[in-house]
Amino acid sequence: DNGGVWRVSWSNGRGCGGEARIRDGVRFGAGGVASVAPGGELRLELRRGGDRTEVEVRAGEDGPRRTMRVNGRAVPWDRAADEWLARAVPVLQRYTRYGRPEKTAEQAEADADAVRSEAEGLVRGAGGRAETVEVIRRAADEAVRSGADTTKSRLLPPLEEPAFPAGPGDGGPTTIMNRRATQQGVECLSTLRARNAYPTADRRGIARLERDGYASISERCGDRQWAVHITPAADGSPRYAWSGEVPDAGREAWLADILGYFGRGLPARW
Repeated sequence: DNGGVWRVSWSNGRGCGGEARIRDGVRFGAGGVASVAPGGELRLELRRGGDRTEVEVRAGEDGPRRTMRVNGRAVPWDRAADEWLARAVPVLQRYTRYGRPEKTAEQAEADADAVRSEAEGLVRGAGGRAETVEVIRRAADEAVRSGADTTKSRLLPPLEEPAFPAGPGDGGPTTIMNRRATQQGVECLSTLRARNAYPTADRRGIARLERDGYASISERCGDRQWAVHITPAADGSPRYAWSGEVPDAGREAWLADILGYFGRGLPARW
């Protein structure tokens, strides 16, 4: 807090994070920002992978005035943007006490002790994986500094940041889906991001993509991560760029399984 201006930034070390600048006068509500007093302002940026969404909310004559940019490109404020902001504000509130009652010194110390104790429990369960331990301890330090409560959702940076309502290029919608599953006792998170991509008839592959289309599929299981980025060749056929620990012999089966799962509930164009 500096002259009525609050600043906060965070990162989970996996390409997701954000930052915000809040000037006194912003009041949060169930739909995101309920009201903004004259002089109040919210600037919020969320990042996921290579994508970036920026929102500004200021006081207007008829209520809060909102603007949005996706990857540097201005997009109309519509229902999708309203839904994005409603999901984004709770993410922001995990990292700042703006708008919440002040704690007593005793309560702040008790909460800090609880966060540290919870973090140590998570460290013991991390099996000695240095990367995971570092993420847990860094997140615990941030939680203590920001006065967060003791739940794991506030202690650890979220895996599911709000989806971006529009993508680069022509501003068409971006399909984003997540799947959580446990494999041999290890929690796995699979993610699909796609735009202007057409699946095969059995929904287990990509048949073709429009010129500005793409599909990115990734899966993280513990310390292991697989990913593939699919872009169009000159004739629209898919080109594949693999990364991570994906064995050549298992690539097609892995991709077919992921696409088959996500494809069941999607239309003919992703």
